[in-house]
Amino acid sequence: MGDYTSKIKEICDTLGSIDFMVEDDEMVQICLGGLSHKNGSFRTAICTREKPPSFFELQSMIWVEENHVKATRIVSDESQMPYLESVGNRECSRGWRGRTGRCNGGQYT
Repeated sequence: MGDYTSKIKEICDTLGSIDFMVEDDEMVQICLGGLSHKNGSFRTAICTREKPPSFFELQSMIWVEENHVKATRIVSDESQMPYLESVGNRECSRGWRGRTGRCNGGQYT
């Protein structure tokens, strides 16, 4: 999403260079309007604030949100590993051998 906000800023700066000014609140609306449905709760949180953020503040919020989502995904993926490994080992012990007919410590080969 950081690239997305940078592109909006770049386009608005280019428009400004030809004397077509895009106001800060319009940039915020453009940015929020272009977020995907995956960012719906983030967009709702921003839109329901008493005072809308500046575009600069919104860029910072998006950066924080993006990093939070990445960190959550990493922790979630790592927390699933013991479960996935135990499922793999259980399947091997039950005689399921995968495509090649071999089981290598929970890893299907």
